[in-house]
Amino acid sequence: MELYTNKEECCGCGACAAACPATAIHMVWDREGFLYPRVDQEKCIDCKRCEKVCPLKKEDRTERERLYLGVQARDDRIRHASSSGGMFPLLADYVFRRQGVVFGAAYTKDMRVLHREARNPAELERLKRTKYVQSNLRGVYRKIEAYLKKERWVLFCGTPCQVQALMLYLGQSYDKLLTADLVCYGVPSPGVWRSYVRYLERKKKGKMTDFSFRDKRNQDNGHVCSYVIDGTEYAEKLNSNLYCRMYFADDTVRPSC
Repeated sequence: MELYTNKEECCGCGACAAACPATAIHMVWDREGFLYPRVDQEKCIDCKRCEKVCPLKKEDRTERERLYLGVQARDDRIRHASSSGGMFPLLADYVFRRQGVVFGAAYTKDMRVLHREARNPAELERLKRTKYVQSNLRGVYRKIEAYLKKERWVLFCGTPCQVQALMLYLGQSYDKLLTADLVCYGVPSPGVWRSYVRYLERKKKGKMTDFSFRDKRNQDNGHVCSYVIDGTEYAEKLNSNLYCRMYFADDTVRPSC
């Protein structure tokens, strides 16, 4: 069993590894810093479950009427504290008021980007704001499925391929599941991001504890990025930042994007 031939055929969502009943698939890093599935051929039972949950193999060909709306939060404080209109915290509030859980991308203590869950507004803070790094979804699909089977409300925010992977993994619709797709330019390398964090930490001689790609404290559209190292905050224009310039030049974007 080979899940892909060319790297363009894998988006790194990890649904195949989560769905494998024989635990024959593991996500491993390549030299560019992206995760790809590796199949243990001795464990593989050839059930094809991995192919059924792959968002790049299962295209949505359903013909249905679609309605597209542009929305934003009316409250300036909510909108300026968010990267793109402030709808994520409003959707999260809807779920929290129903004792549900919210999943989104967050920084870890060592500044990796993983999908985490939040159960209240205080925990939601780490999930807010844009993160120009592909997030790791290890363990998330199964957690969401378990919550839904207990009839808990769930909000999942991710890239379109991550949302599609979740829907394929679940294999059925749930009335209490809300999904929010990011308008995605493409996901940059977590490996390049780790190298960039280490570069800044060496340069500033400290440990990074936060990074904002779209700092909107000037109440603009987020043309500044800022980061904190050992309690000191630094800021620079988005189009001058080394990491962002590589990203928007497509130098660090995943091949499948």
